[in-house]
Amino acid sequence: MEHDSYVKLVIPNLQREGANRICADLEGFDKPFAIKGFIPDVTAYFVYKTIICEIETPEEISTDHTKQQCQAFASSGYEFRLYVPQDIVSTAKINLLDWGISSKTKIYYF
Repeated sequence: MEHDSYVKLVIPNLQREGANRICADLEGFDKPFAIKGFIPDVTAYFVYKTIICEIETPEEISTDHTKQQCQAFASSGYEFRLYVPQDIVSTAKINLLDWGISSKTKIYYF
């Protein structure tokens, strides 16, 4: 499955959670605001919180770019969610621990 297909899976879940507004790095959506130079895949706005979502594929999960993005988003002050395919959840957990942001990141899977 392509990255954008995964991004499209996340949006309905955030809408069901009650997001008032969703920005996505996809055609047809307002683009999310940059955080420390990185554009998240999805930003969901709720009445009392903002959630930053990054979606990673098996090919992307262990790259330096992903590490830098996750560290930036986890230290942003907003809730940060990392979405990954189910078969790489353990890799994602190990990476977040190695990157020092496991306590600031919630992992969701497809």
